[in-house]
Amino acid sequence: MILQNGKEVHKKYVFHSNRKTVYNKYIVFLKSLNLSEDTIDWRLKHIRGFLDYIDKKNILIKNITPLILYNYINSINHLSLRTIENRTVCLRLFFDWLSENKYNKYPGKLIFPKIVRNKNCAILTYYTNKEISQLINSVDNTTVNGKRDLLIILMFSCLGIRLKDIKYLKLENIDFQNNIIKIIQHKTDSLLVLPLLPDIKYALLDYLKNKGTNTEYLITDDSGNIYSSDKIYLIVKNQFIKSRIKIKGRKMGPHALRHSLATSLINNNVSIYDVSQVLGHDNVESTKNYTKIDIKRLKKLSLEVPKWQS
Repeated sequence: MILQNGKEVHKKYVFHSNRKTVYNKYIVFLKSLNLSEDTIDWRLKHIRGFLDYIDKKNILIKNITPLILYNYINSINHLSLRTIENRTVCLRLFFDWLSENKYNKYPGKLIFPKIVRNKNCAILTYYTNKEISQLINSVDNTTVNGKRDLLIILMFSCLGIRLKDIKYLKLENIDFQNNIIKIIQHKTDSLLVLPLLPDIKYALLDYLKNKGTNTEYLITDDSGNIYSSDKIYLIVKNQFIKSRIKIKGRKMGPHALRHSLATSLINNNVSIYDVSQVLGHDNVESTKNYTKIDIKRLKKLSLEVPKWQS
C-alpha cells in the first residue's frame, strides 16, 4: 500500500491480461462490500501470491483445478501455519467468487472445506524479559533506520501497541508535556492512553531529530509515505534474526512482542484487568488467552504423576 493525499491506494501488479482482468474485477467486488482498506489489502496480498504462482506456470483462471491449488499450498509449506491458513481462507473466498461469476467451475467451499477449530487451544509465542532486552540491545541506532527500528521495537515490546496503531501513529498522538500517548485504536475504535516511557521518549526524540521528512505520521519513508504492515513486520522479524535469540519454531513478529509483554505482566502478578487495559482489549476474555502461558501458576496447578504398582 502507498499513501496519496492521505488515502491508501493499491499498487499495480503485473499479471497476464486474463488474470489481471479478473484480479481488478475482484478488487471492485471487495470494495462493494464496504470492507476496510486493510481487510481488502490483506485478502489481495494472499491472492497475489497464488496469481504469481499460476502466472509463472502460464495457467489461465478457467483452467485451475483443485489439484493445482493443492500443489500451490504444498509449494508454500515453508511459510508459517498461520500464513498458510490465512492464504487458504482468502483462496476459499476468492474461488467462491470466481465460481459465482463463471470464471472457474470449482467453488472455494468445495476445494477447501471449512474446518472448525478451537482457537483457544493455540499456545502463543512469547519471549523472556532477558530475550527482549537482547533484542532491544541488538539494534544499531547509529543510523536513521536504526533509530526508527529501535522506536518501533520499543513501542511493541514495552507498550504492546498493535501494528496498525503504530503504522498510523501521528505526532499529535504524543503528549510530551504529560508524558502520555493517546490513540484511537484501529481495531476497536476506542481510546487508549499509554505512558510515554523515558526510553521510548528518548528514542522518539532522537528519531524525530534525525528523520529527513516532516510529516504528520511518525513512521514514514524518505518520501513521507507511511510504511505498509508488511514492512513494519519485516523490520521486527529481521531484528529478531540479527539479535541471535533462539527463534526456531517461534514467531518473530510484532504480535510475539505484544504477547511477551502480556505474559511478563501476568507473571509479575499484574491483574488480568490491568493487563487488559494496557493491551487495549474491550473484553477481558481476550486477555485470558495469556494465562495459558503463565508457567509459574500452571505449575502450581499440576498434579503428580501416580507411581504404578507392579
